[in-house]
Amino acid sequence: MKRAVCLTALLWLLLASSTAGLAAFEPAYEKPLRWEIGFWGPLRYAWSEKVEISTHPLWFLILPNASIKWSHGTACGWQILSQHGFFCPTWMLRILRRKGVGGILSSEFEIPFLLGLNHHLRFRRAMSERLTATWSLGFGVGLKTAALDERTTIDLPVVYPRMTVFYHGYRWTAALNLQGPAWRRWQWSLDNQVLVCPPARAGFAYEMKGLLCWERTPFFQIRFGCLLSYAEYPFGRQWHLLPLLDLQWRRK
Repeated sequence: MKRAVCLTALLWLLLASSTAGLAAFEPAYEKPLRWEIGFWGPLRYAWSEKVEISTHPLWFLILPNASIKWSHGTACGWQILSQHGFFCPTWMLRILRRKGVGGILSSEFEIPFLLGLNHHLRFRRAMSERLTATWSLGFGVGLKTAALDERTTIDLPVVYPRMTVFYHGYRWTAALNLQGPAWRRWQWSLDNQVLVCPPARAGFAYEMKGLLCWERTPFFQIRFGCLLSYAEYPFGRQWHLLPLLDLQWRRK
């Protein structure tokens, strides 16, 4: 049971960060939220109008993670932002080791200390009153204290493309996010993201994430949708469709 919970945590933590990196339905030039937290989504805290800190507190003890986002002003009508974060899956993977049938990872493998670093440069602009566009380029690095056996890969959607950095060193990402109001209290968001790990034999993934948001009150939202994933795995290529649901509390 504990291992199933940990695997679920890993999947959802990576899934929550699998978009262009900006929170869904974040207006282009609105004063930032003071804080926001979701059942699955991260805790986001506005340190200032230009700096935002985020983390997933629910999973932090077994999967340390955090990121910081800076706003660098505007150029030619585009708001320029950078985001820098880390995650450390070492303890999560060690918990997932188990002997015999049902083990997600075999206990024969040693899991070294792992540290993933992600850096993104984003450009965001309100194209009209009903459409905001954000495109981004990202670079991820995987650091480790010893070699990691490739038989320890977790061949699941969302998880596998983001763990390749620990086997092959680095990964590139490119993303496009479109969002806007739909009707009354409803809003929509569409993310498209490509992840490429050039040194890997199975190093390509594409993800499309569509969300609808119902703003029940200015302080509470319900978000739901799906994520379509296409990725290369060690055993071949596969498509997956994953449902998404989150409850969000916020304060301005």
